[in-house]
Amino acid sequence: MSRVTRRLAHVRHHHHAVGQGLFCFGEFQLIHPSRESFFWVHDCGATTADQDALRREVTRAKRDLGERRTIDLLILSHFDSDHISGLRELLRDVSVDWLVLPYMLPADRILLAVAAGASGDSDFASYAYDPVAFLSEFTGNGEIRNVVFIGDPDQGDNAQGGEAPLAPEPPSDTGGPKSPRGRHRSEFLKMHWEDALLVEIDSEDDSRKPKEFRVGSAPRLLCGDLWEFLFLNKPAWRGNPLILRREVNAVLRRVRRGELPLPDAVDRIREIYRRSDQFGNKANGRNNISLLTYAGPICEPPWSQVRAHRHSCSLVPSDIEIAWPGWTVSEWSRLNFHPAALMYTGDVTLNAALRKQAQDTWNMERWRRIEFLQVPHHGAESGWKETAMREWEHSHSVFSYGTTNSHRHPRPAVITALQNHGPIFVNEFQGFTWWCLLEWRRGGTVTDD
Repeated sequence: MSRVTRRLAHVRHHHHAVGQGLFCFGEFQLIHPSRESFFWVHDCGATTADQDALRREVTRAKRDLGERRTIDLLILSHFDSDHISGLRELLRDVSVDWLVLPYMLPADRILLAVAAGASGDSDFASYAYDPVAFLSEFTGNGEIRNVVFIGDPDQGDNAQGGEAPLAPEPPSDTGGPKSPRGRHRSEFLKMHWEDALLVEIDSEDDSRKPKEFRVGSAPRLLCGDLWEFLFLNKPAWRGNPLILRREVNAVLRRVRRGELPLPDAVDRIREIYRRSDQFGNKANGRNNISLLTYAGPICEPPWSQVRAHRHSCSLVPSDIEIAWPGWTVSEWSRLNFHPAALMYTGDVTLNAALRKQAQDTWNMERWRRIEFLQVPHHGAESGWKETAMREWEHSHSVFSYGTTNSHRHPRPAVITALQNHGPIFVNEFQGFTWWCLLEWRRGGTVTDD
């Protein structure tokens, strides 16, 4: 008679009530055979009108971190300010083990900021110029230990016929990371990248700087053998940016040499941008440079069975403190629920081609486990295509929007398209929480380790 090996864990996830923006906070808490937690954050920002709501929710999230004050994984889907404007407060005196960013060349990042209307002295422009240095300034007594840029190596300047990027190219020796920084974890929740060739961008041994790595467009990050994150970054470039990038790179080189302040450089690049249409003059072109992220339980060998014993969802008014796991506000539950996963989309345009690409990359078994979809671009019609609805089986569609936003998000057509997929509305007054108890098993006899 074979012996059963069991793992038990609580998973909780909160879409914070930040208005027109996005701020998601998750915790994977192992409760058997040991007790330890893994925290992740996906985006942290809101528009100017909703900054009070954002500050309130960041304060709550930092309280949830407790004394450890460490975010194990921080994912930033793209470079728009309503997805990053809360980072200054979130990262103050907080450490980050892994920061994940979509790969973009410096010229493209600064062009994106200019296209979005960022002023030269804004946080957005500084972030676009050098995101790692910009974010590292906020941590105070904390630190950012490792940074991973996700993107197909063939999407670089050489593939576009442009000049070499300003950032150092990865070395020819691609033998994987030499020594990512991070705190010691038990084998149950040890983080590692699988099926991904992490290439160290800057091999300088400086303990004051994060270690920077580059990886392909669809890597997998594992949390022990229980939980996983899968990423997909396939930006849709427009036009031929060769001449545009050359002009922008020439300006950025002067900044790096100390010959031109960044605000003046942004003004010059804005004039260059006005003569081009790399991203067009529409936000949806820029937003296609956005990570797709899957987060869910690992349901493969060595585990023979994975199930959820309890699955609870709650709409949480912003003036109510959240208690885990035992809230009573607008709660609905199921027992013996199949293991559920989440999908973050940022502001990407979710069309049939991208849906098919995600299905092929992540496989259909994972696709069918997606229970919670963060609806792209706050429910904008430009972010959702009717053809993408085919083969969707998720039960909950989370719209994150501000009640006074000028774009009138979410759009009625998108709500109608997702009417049979549990629309959930998150704004500056109301957040959304999901909690479940997961069990992994292998073997035959029901006995604990």
